[in-house]
Amino acid sequence: MKQQIKIAELLKRIETSKQQDVELGTYEIYVFSESELEKGQIGYRYDKHKNSLISKENGKWQEGWITIGYETDMGDPVFVNIDDDAYPVYTAERGTEKW
Repeated sequence: MKQQIKIAELLKRIETSKQQDVELGTYEIYVFSESELEKGQIGYRYDKHKNSLISKENGKWQEGWITIGYETDMGDPVFVNIDDDAYPVYTAERGTEKW
């Protein structure tokens, strides 16, 4: 239940920006809209059959991580740790089997 409240708060923060393409120098990020957020978790929180990919194991996808977009050049995920009240934003290289 606590996590659902944090996800709702995260969605409010995302929706305050109507701009979905964010450029940071040569680094461009696509930020999901609220309607895209659930589909954006595929391959990270769960697979295409809705099987969980979350693990407490080091280097695996963590429960508190929510994918909010991706880097447009390589498709690497941009995600937020909602277990941290500061909502830090991270990215990681896809395809390495470790996060």
